[in-house]
Amino acid sequence: LWYTCGPTVYDVSHVGHARAYLTFDILRRIMEDYFQLDILYQINTTDVDDKIILRARRNALLDIYVKDTSTTLEKALSDATNALQEEIEASDAKTLQMEETVKTVKGGREKKEAEELLKVQRLKHSNLLTTLSNLEEQVAK
Repeated sequence: LWYTCGPTVYDVSHVGHARAYLTFDILRRIMEDYFQLDILYQINTTDVDDKIILRARRNALLDIYVKDTSTTLEKALSDATNALQEEIEASDAKTLQMEETVKTVKGGREKKEAEELLKVQRLKHSNLLTTLSNLEEQVAK
């Protein structure tokens, strides 16, 4: 039995999506034809992902702003600032939780993985802070 996670398709299809299918199909054929192994091969396509949910929320919010002609630029900027501040608070909490996890995990592979995840989280948090700063600069102009 051979199970492979396929791509998470959340935008226009492109040749890169075929890579997961093609690469492992070639490996499966080699295992079956050359090594004479009996392979049951399963691959999936992930249908729900944070990026998909985020895009749907963003598009719904944009539709609301477009349809509501009473919405001013100031209101939209204020809403965006508030949303970013809420996301930064959630990111702070997640970062602290991950820092605690890194402290408690014993050495080895798990420690390295936890440290790498923390590094990614800190980068995301930094990007949120930069976005908020840029937005506040635009509001001040």
